[in-house]
Amino acid sequence: MMTRRGVVLAVLVAALASLGTASSAFAKEPQKGFKVFNQCPRFTKEVSLCLYDQTTGGEVVLNKQKVPVTKTIT
Repeated sequence: MMTRRGVVLAVLVAALASLGTASSAFAKEPQKGFKVFNQCPRFTKEVSLCLYDQTTGGEVVLNKQKVPVTKTIT
């Protein structure tokens, strides 16, 4: 029978082992639908979030001046 300390140690070892396998997955370039994030500085400590958006039409209002969006803006 495992003691409480043994169970905690086993859980800790399992958690650390899973981190080792996850780090290799994070080191790879994003795949499939996530390729838009290839330019994201995901290994920079200060960056915690990367967003992606495309605007294909409409207008932007800057200080009461309307600027039409005629081309896709990423």
